[in-house]
Amino acid sequence: MRAWLAFLTRGRLLELALAVALGSAAVAIAESISDTATSVLAQHVGRDPTGEDGTVEGLLNLFSSQPYLNFSVGDTIVVYGAILSALLTLALLALFAAAVVRQLDRMLGRCPFCASRIPHESTHCAYCGSTVAPGEP
Repeated sequence: MRAWLAFLTRGRLLELALAVALGSAAVAIAESISDTATSVLAQHVGRDPTGEDGTVEGLLNLFSSQPYLNFSVGDTIVVYGAILSALLTLALLALFAAAVVRQLDRMLGRCPFCASRIPHESTHCAYCGSTVAPGEP
């Protein structure tokens, strides 16, 4: 386990993976917002706003698998369940990322000369070359 953790923390692989995951969650939020806006427009452009079977439930089933997460403004039904789901995903992922980064910061110290992150066992800073006492950072 230590070898695997050392491999992950050797470079910036862990931070890159977290950045990609957070970026993916942000894209999911943007997609869900655009899907909701598109569904609102589709209710009034070129189709019956009550859906294929002529009921409001038919329209809700057309746009969302969670028909209870909606509100209506006049004849327009706004289904916001996908947005809430994407926001919850981003929040949980950000919480996980914060915990991982906090643990990573505990494993690494800071060089007193250049403030770079270096392992506590280092005798020299890999970035500025300064001599550092082991355990000092």
